[in-house]
Amino acid sequence: MWIKIMATIFGVLTILAAGIGLLGSTDKYMSHMMFFLGASILSLGLDEAFNEKKSLNGVVYGVFSIMIFIVLI
Repeated sequence: MWIKIMATIFGVLTILAAGIGLLGSTDKYMSHMMFFLGASILSLGLDEAFNEKKSLNGVVYGVFSIMIFIVLI
């Protein structure tokens, strides 16, 4: 349950970073937005991986978030 709460918090932070970037017409916050997006997807993947029925979705989410973190670097 706490993993979904963390995913929600990271999702809200992603939206805030994107909104600040749009309002300021700058891409200064793009790296923050990508980090929070990757963390949100990773936490959702962990939640799905711990769920016995949909463990493949968790692996796919994990791979997707790792790709986001690689692009971020």
